[in-house]
Amino acid sequence: AESEEQATEMEALEAIYADDYKQLSASPPRFQISIKNEEAGCAVALVVEYPAGYPTVGPVTSIHPLKEITKQQAEGLNTKLRPLIEESLGDVMVFTLVQAVMDALAQRQEEEPVPEESAGGIKKPVINEALAIRHGTQVTLEVFHQWKKGFDAERARQGELKQTAKAKAMEAKRDRLTGKQFFSKMAANIDWDLFVEDEDDIDEEEDP
Repeated sequence: AESEEQATEMEALEAIYADDYKQLSASPPRFQISIKNEEAGCAVALVVEYPAGYPTVGPVTSIHPLKEITKQQAEGLNTKLRPLIEESLGDVMVFTLVQAVMDALAQRQEEEPVPEESAGGIKKPVINEALAIRHGTQVTLEVFHQWKKGFDAERARQGELKQTAKAKAMEAKRDRLTGKQFFSKMAANIDWDLFVEDEDDIDEEEDP
């Protein structure tokens, strides 16, 4: 059951984050999600490894700087995830962790001093919302759960269709006759009397 939950979550994360998702290892399951704040111009990589008991046991996480983030800041972000992991034990949680990192990057942008004007005389915008992902679509935890509910339902439906198709194939195979069985069945239905010549006809043919 736990391995199935892990596989389902990884499939969902890959569908959501697309090119930002990268599988690093199959055993143990290990992957990376790139998390970007385009407006702040910063990015990090969240690396997650599933232990055998996940999600009952918390995942092993690390955060690595990609752009405009120091190693120390990345390690600080990862430390902030630990209480959230403890609170989320028993449920798949990687999406929640990604959202927490996104919020931290957005908060970092908000807390930075913003000059009224840049050197070019253009005001620098202040970002007051969490990072949008995948072409600006805001994905909240509620939206994720709604999406996952539909995703799981579709997986179940596809599984039922496969099982039905498999059952029909097995039934057809069971009902399919071998060549010998087919011949025997056909032979049983043949009126062999039609192939026996009448004795009178035979006698007439033998007379000169």
